[in-house]
Amino acid sequence: MSLITMDEFLLEKQKDYIVDEINSILMDATSALLLGQHPIARPISADKIALRKFYYYRLDRTHLIADIQVRVRAPRCHVTFYYSMLCTMDEDFCFGTYGFWMDKPERDELPLDKYLVPYLGWENIEAETENIWHRRLPAVFSEPRWLKAYHLANRMDLTIIQRRLPKTRIRSVVFFQEKTIEVEDDLRQIVEETIPAGTIILNMKVIRSSPSNLLTRMWLMYSKSGSLNQSRICKTMELDERYASVIVDRFIQFHEGSTQNVKVLRDGIVLSYEEAIYAVNDAG
Repeated sequence: MSLITMDEFLLEKQKDYIVDEINSILMDATSALLLGQHPIARPISADKIALRKFYYYRLDRTHLIADIQVRVRAPRCHVTFYYSMLCTMDEDFCFGTYGFWMDKPERDELPLDKYLVPYLGWENIEAETENIWHRRLPAVFSEPRWLKAYHLANRMDLTIIQRRLPKTRIRSVVFFQEKTIEVEDDLRQIVEETIPAGTIILNMKVIRSSPSNLLTRMWLMYSKSGSLNQSRICKTMELDERYASVIVDRFIQFHEGSTQNVKVLRDGIVLSYEEAIYAVNDAG
């Protein structure tokens, strides 16, 4: 059995239902008026209704919302809008109309990709990370301290180990089921090892920094002192000056192009960003 996306499933199995629901919306006078259209007298054929983009949001373990961008191109009816379905993913596997909108709905629910795998945008990672800590280890927020990723992993029944993984550039991988994989031993020979379920492997063949630094990035370890939105000071070291330049550039972009807070400490002398750039160009 091949794996298909939710997009493919809806187009193959549910398109007739969706087309019927869209026609019902366009034939209803009130609904059509909300879309800036006159109600249609006859149903529009499926070839004139394009389901263009799909967005999914998790409501709970068995329910999700599918927001579908619809484009209708038919005589006397040219409109693009969003049709929303409520999908029940249990043994009944049923669907129903959730609503329709001129613009893409803004939702607070957890977004899912086309394989219904949850994902987070960068803007939501910090808030979700704090939620995970609160659910698993609420006591750590009682006083300012470093939050240790190993403690969180243990509370989640996960074990973190270090291995050298050949033939891959991934930094870490989670095993939810037991699996036998190839690893490099201390002599750099490839051997097989059975990894238990619930194991996180840090790939030391790829990781240059210490595992604790990697876990800092993986779990967003931070010193808790008041709100997460407060300013925090971070002192870091980069192995390659090119990466350091990228970090500085992104910092400037984050501050709307301002270089006011960018300083360089060189030989005990504090240089502004402009002075540092001039010194580099002059030396080159």
